[in-house]
Amino acid sequence: MNQYNLGGHSGCQIFLIEDDDGKVYVRKISKDIEYNNRLKIQSEKQGSFSGEPIKAPKVLGQGYTKDGLYYFDMEYVRGVT
Repeated sequence: MNQYNLGGHSGCQIFLIEDDDGKVYVRKISKDIEYNNRLKIQSEKQGSFSGEPIKAPKVLGQGYTKDGLYYFDMEYVRGVT
């Protein structure tokens, strides 16, 4: 597995991950325990978007790290910074 830090603006960790099967996705990890609920709400909201006019990367999965930080995985969409 390879992972690349993509940075971010909310204090959360964001990684581009390529697993051993060649699947590529983005993982966003909460910045701290107190931020878990806010990030979970974000993932639920993002997961509810479908079709026009709003497009968002699909949420692929979610969970908690061994340190108790919430994370969610989403589709990688190649774009321009």
